[in-house]
Amino acid sequence: MPDPCRGGLQTHPLRAMNLLLTGFMGVGKSTIGRLLARRLGYCLLDTDTEIERQQDCTIADIFRDAGEIRFRDLETRLLESLQSVQNTIIATGGGMVVREQNRALMQSLGKRVYLRTPPAHLIGRLSRDKHRPLLHQGEETPEQRVTRLLNEREPIYMEAEVVVDTQHLTPAQTATEIIRKL
Repeated sequence: MPDPCRGGLQTHPLRAMNLLLTGFMGVGKSTIGRLLARRLGYCLLDTDTEIERQQDCTIADIFRDAGEIRFRDLETRLLESLQSVQNTIIATGGGMVVREQNRALMQSLGKRVYLRTPPAHLIGRLSRDKHRPLLHQGEETPEQRVTRLLNEREPIYMEAEVVVDTQHLTPAQTATEIIRKL
């Protein structure tokens, strides 16, 4: 199998285009990103994984030790550093879109794809996850927090050039639907 960052589907009509997967935490951006990268012969960059690599600690550690604002600063700096990449699937952190500067940087990088899933579906996936710092802050239950954050972010997510409802799709079907809509 060829290295997805070196060649691949040179004649594919999506060449030289980046795809930025957006959506709430737990929607499957990383999983679907891997499938898309393989199918299109693209590189994959998961922004949370890259930030963890650069900082040599987990996202939860960054939130705990430095706070959300510092984490959002790291996201912005990463997006700025990606301005010359091509043929890359970028799986973004769920809250990356909350900062206007990040939205502008994302738009300049490529096509944004919103992976849309209803709150009840996300709550089922996320309720057992102890590694999501935003879910375990403050007085709200994780269910209340997911619902509130998703309601706040939904209008921003909907600004994406492509929207795919993932509720009844497998990751493979979601990847196929994204390619079809491009």
